[in-house]
Amino acid sequence: YYITNNLRVTMNSLQVCCGEFIRIILFVLNFIFWAAGGVILGVGIYVKVQLDQLKTLEVSHDTLNTSALFLISLGCIVFVVGLLGCCGSLTQNRCMLLLYFSLVTIIFIGEIALAIAVYYNKDGVTESIKGQFKDCMGKYTNQTEEICRDTIDSLQSVLKCCGIDKPTDWKNYTMETPPSSCCIDGKNCTFTDNCFKDGCY
Repeated sequence: YYITNNLRVTMNSLQVCCGEFIRIILFVLNFIFWAAGGVILGVGIYVKVQLDQLKTLEVSHDTLNTSALFLISLGCIVFVVGLLGCCGSLTQNRCMLLLYFSLVTIIFIGEIALAIAVYYNKDGVTESIKGQFKDCMGKYTNQTEEICRDTIDSLQSVLKCCGIDKPTDWKNYTMETPPSSCCIDGKNCTFTDNCFKDGCY
């Protein structure tokens, strides 16, 4: 009886320790999640406020506005979910924990559904991105379209590509030479010399 009783006490202690450890880990992870949500929300609000200073931009203004709204929405969701997880793990409130796990499950299912939708519509998504890339190529020389220019330069530099299918695609946009982001040395090049040969798509 004495051995059985000691074994029972030991097992109970182990369960308590494991429960506390899991609770602390859950709190730490959700605190990071909550803090990240706050940062994303802050960045979204900052971008939204700064839009008032960019009245001269049209397309870029709309793009920034959409990005700001997306960041604010994402930040709110992450912030609320993280806060629920933190409070639920600290107070061990079953209602909060149930709501937290329900939201996490919904987000997880939503991500899977989005991944499946993108996979089955990958051709449409690719064509849409390709169309946006063409649109930005047409606006590349426009001094007010910094976002388009920076996006194309970043893509071409990182992916080591030039144009949509080939470097000479830039000729369709009255470019006598490719952008410097098409050049192997990042400076000067022609369509046939010192230029990335592959298109970005």
